[in-house]
Amino acid sequence: MKKKIRIFAFSGALMLGMLMPTTASAYKYYVTLPNGTQVMFHASSKFQAISIFRANFTQGVLTSRPEGGYLDQL
Repeated sequence: MKKKIRIFAFSGALMLGMLMPTTASAYKYYVTLPNGTQVMFHASSKFQAISIFRANFTQGVLTSRPEGGYLDQL
């Protein structure tokens, strides 16, 4: 019986952890320039990140993670 209670408590804790938002890098966006330099900036959404990217850069690739998450390219 104790084992079932422990399993139930553990699965409940896992479910609570899954419900919490993981925003550590959700609002960081990266632009990789043609020379390989990366520039990081913050935006409140992917749509805002794309508009900031298009307004401020003439070349480069916009990603949501340093090595992936492709969003746009100029």
